Amino acid sequence: MEQNTDSKKRILLVEDDESVRRSLCTLFKQKTDYVVSEAASVASALALLEDMHVHCIISDFRLPDASGIDLLRTVREKDSKTPFIIITGYGTISIAVQAMKEGANEFITKPFAPEQLLQTLTDVLQHRQGFQRNVPQEAPTLSFFAESPCMKQIMYFADRVSRVDTPVLISGESGTGKELLARKIHEQSPRKDHPFIALQCGSLPEEILESELFGHEAGAYTGATQKRVGLIEYAAKGTLFLDEIADMPHAVQVKLLRVLQEHEIRPLGSNVPIAANPRIIASTNQDIESLLDSGRVREDFYFRIAVMTLDIPPLRERPEDVQGLIKRILKQRAQVHNKTACTLSSDARALLENHPWPGNVRELQNVLERALILAKDTITPEHIGINPEDAVQMLQEAQQSLQEVARSASDAAERALIQQVLEQTGGNKSEAARILNVSYKTLLSRIQRYELDHDESREASL
Repeated sequence: MEQNTDSKKRILLVEDDESVRRSLCTLFKQKTDYVVSEAASVASALALLEDMHVHCIISDFRLPDASGIDLLRTVREKDSKTPFIIITGYGTISIAVQAMKEGANEFITKPFAPEQLLQTLTDVLQHRQGFQRNVPQEAPTLSFFAESPCMKQIMYFADRVSRVDTPVLISGESGTGKELLARKIHEQSPRKDHPFIALQCGSLPEEILESELFGHEAGAYTGATQKRVGLIEYAAKGTLFLDEIADMPHAVQVKLLRVLQEHEIRPLGSNVPIAANPRIIASTNQDIESLLDSGRVREDFYFRIAVMTLDIPPLRERPEDVQGLIKRILKQRAQVHNKTACTLSSDARALLENHPWPGNVRELQNVLERALILAKDTITPEHIGINPEDAVQMLQEAQQSLQEVARSASDAAERALIQQVLEQTGGNKSEAARILNVSYKTLLSRIQRYELDHDESREASL
């Protein structure tokens, strides 16, 4: 029987009222396939957690030996990821905010409908994929490394900007370490003792993204069964890292711009402003100029978040960093896998040094981890899994960066779109610029670049 439950999600229910606890256990048994473990106090809950992994903790606020927030705080000292729901009959806004700041995922007040609890439980178990709300978070698996002159310069600027609250935009190809640099800035800043929250802007639908950033009141939209503290408020004294801002919808960009300007938010469904002033660090793996020209990123939003810009070069452009990264990655991953650090054969070392690393540091880390698992004492070329004959071709492809390839495709699509809109507006460039959400000056520049001014657009304006 125990083996059959190993694959199921296990819930820890902490409730001192036996009748409530039994009712909730019956609810879970009838409506879900979760395995429920019970505790009537903070002490008994912590004792269970010593010997058992759970997928979610549901705790009453008032318990005989401490509060649910005390339990939450103790859990978060060792575990930053397990979802935690607080239930109480003494719900106040101050308790809710305190619970969220300590790392709770949700806060439910009694009385509540059984469906509300079940839906909340489903939400917190599935909703963690787009962001990391809980703190303290685990340290990154690899600290930021800079040995090459270009990276030392970036680290110099990062050190300077970490001392102030200026918004920062970090650009660079995927895998170059944009989030690691953002964390480095946070850890060197006066905000280092407060949350660092990372949000992937493209992983959530617009409505959910907006709710996660700004929070919502109960009933703000279908499925909003209770008040939720937004990440902006949650990170008000810390840092909010917005990964891949090019994927952020325009409506959310506008709202976030107001936050940056006014230092306050209005949760969905509320007219009451809440003071919030998190440090904003954003990132993109795409060409900024193209994003602005295409209108994917609003100019006013860009100029507000890009007070300081840091561009991380791809790994192939900083070979001086490769050796140091290899050494640090092997040491770190050996500790994770409880192995003695392997040495590199001369052929393996040469292969690693000459590889173009189109996936950058992330690819290097994955290749070395694979090699470390396969090798016993010495890593050889067969453990690395890279074909040396493909290196030249890969280097050529890498030198023609993904950004350049994407730009070529983007140019063709952009030209066709401008032509279509000009035809739609009868050649009215001001109206076309409004529809395309770019400045009139930018549109004229693109018309000239694609030589539309002398053919399609001119014909359309006659």
